[in-house]
Amino acid sequence: MVAMTAGVVGLSAFEAHVINVTAQIENALKVVTTPIDFGTVFPQEELDKELNVTLSDSFVSENRVDDVEYMIRQKPKCGWTTNDGEEGPFGKTQTGEVVVVGTGDEQTTRIDCGDDPEKGTDVPEDATWGQLPLLCPYLSKHEITTDGTETNNDKDVSAFHQPWTVVAGNIVWTEALGRLSKIAGDTFDTWNIDLKVPCFGDHCAQDWAQFVADNDGENNVDADDYVQDIKNEHKVFGCDLWIEVTEVSETPQGEPDPATLKVIKVVVNNSPGLPDLAVADFTLKVDATVVVSGVANVFATGAHVVSEVAVAGYTSVISGDCESDGDVTLLPGDSKTCTITNDDIEVVIPPGTLTVTKIVVNDSLGSPDLAATDFSFAVNAGASTPFEADGTNDMSVAAGTYDVLEDAEVGYTTTYGNSLNANLNCDDLVVPSAGSVTCTITNNDVATAGTLTVTKVVTNDNGGTATVGSFSLFVDASSVSSGVGTVVSAGSHTVSEAGVFGYTATFSGDCDASGLVSVPAGGSASCTITNNDLAPVITLVKTVVGGTAAPDDFDVSIDGAIKSSGSSNAVSANAAHVIDEEVLVSGYTFTSMTGTSFLGVACPAELLGTITLTPGDVVTCTITNTKP
Repeated sequence: MVAMTAGVVGLSAFEAHVINVTAQIENALKVVTTPIDFGTVFPQEELDKELNVTLSDSFVSENRVDDVEYMIRQKPKCGWTTNDGEEGPFGKTQTGEVVVVGTGDEQTTRIDCGDDPEKGTDVPEDATWGQLPLLCPYLSKHEITTDGTETNNDKDVSAFHQPWTVVAGNIVWTEALGRLSKIAGDTFDTWNIDLKVPCFGDHCAQDWAQFVADNDGENNVDADDYVQDIKNEHKVFGCDLWIEVTEVSETPQGEPDPATLKVIKVVVNNSPGLPDLAVADFTLKVDATVVVSGVANVFATGAHVVSEVAVAGYTSVISGDCESDGDVTLLPGDSKTCTITNDDIEVVIPPGTLTVTKIVVNDSLGSPDLAATDFSFAVNAGASTPFEADGTNDMSVAAGTYDVLEDAEVGYTTTYGNSLNANLNCDDLVVPSAGSVTCTITNNDVATAGTLTVTKVVTNDNGGTATVGSFSLFVDASSVSSGVGTVVSAGSHTVSEAGVFGYTATFSGDCDASGLVSVPAGGSASCTITNNDLAPVITLVKTVVGGTAAPDDFDVSIDGAIKSSGSSNAVSANAAHVIDEEVLVSGYTFTSMTGTSFLGVACPAELLGTITLTPGDVVTCTITNTKP
């Protein structure tokens, strides 16, 4: 994935990703699940990627089955991002669940990304979990293979469409449909996943409406509905393609035309109080056989009973070709569908009380006396809340688990306690329904404390590539971050760094040349360490074997510039430099070029070869010419 930023008005870039999620039924299909990555794209750009869907080897070898029908559905994508989505995603990503909310004409959908997954080591601390901007409306899906002699019932989806709508409280998906048939010799489909890139805000070209009209599949959509908010400019967009088998034909030899029965599960989550369940959380049955929602299965003709394993907190209604009690009769050749709709039951759970209490102890001289209102805290990493004047904040909260953390205040130590146990913290406080928990935070002033800020400045004027993060900063033996104030004891401290080879270091500010600094009690001091990259040095030495020519009779060069034999020449770091001879004395031939730098970089073996050095490295390259 290549990251780019456009700085010209009217030209926006964002990164588009599609992850293929495959639901395999009876091992009928093989689907390439490698992520489809469009990389960085630009408004009104059109990009094509292929997606292959193939009958599995085991399905092809099984005589009892023939046709497979499947659908390609689009779902939102969730991941870790930083800077309001401008950087990321990092680590784990997953499919978001589309949930119907509201009632009547006000029904709409929300995206449930689930509980925040555990951050891995590759996820930045400031990353937040949530839905990525939706790429689905701009993806078209068209089959580009020619099916066999069977009638092609594939259904394409054009760009600029709504991935789902809500009808009578149910989600209706905009799906592409495919069909494969062994008898017809149609064992694979290749789909073209085509991205039509949107524009942002008022940065749309004059032909934007025509661009939409040319690619909307004659749906006559409003082009303004597909203009992205300017705040999404440069963000990473995402969409999951969910591929699932919807029907498998089965024709046992010697028996009448088979009958199929499909059971569809619909889950309505429109009431508060209980965790929302998904289709996969329910177990569907035909007689004693467990079946998968939306998949047509072959059953013997006659009477059957459709049912499910009861789930607490949901009502159940059976409709379609089934009676209300689940009874259904299959005749030869029948293809029937029964729907079981579960609606969650509202459960009212009384809230609990979380009390956060502040105790301030001002018993040391030399520090400013602060009051409770000068301190603030956050619950579950949320917004900071100042303490009340009496130091007690009572909050009505839903029953659950809470973490309380105080914002740091210079000049005070902090201790925690809670009413639940002896733990000296306020982490994982379980507030029961209609119950209460108290977190007590005590601050005691420290007279001998001050603040020391160490700032790192890196100058790369000789080709160096080190950044502030390349250096480790220390106050005494403790690691600190550049530009971040650190509370230290008043008095003398030593500022130092773990440097990078090839860079000089200069101390300034309140530090002396050796990094020694004095921090006043209750005050602050600042030190700056400036690192400048050193230009690497190449020395060319000419050696002549045989004949009467002297080394100075030959002109050696670096990047085409003539250099004297034995002279030291500063060059730019991290750049390839060409070593050559501009004048070769008649009768002499080039024999060799040898030498290795201080950091182990070898001179080129041949003339016109290149050498690349890092800051501060030095090398002597000896060029030998011989007269036979």
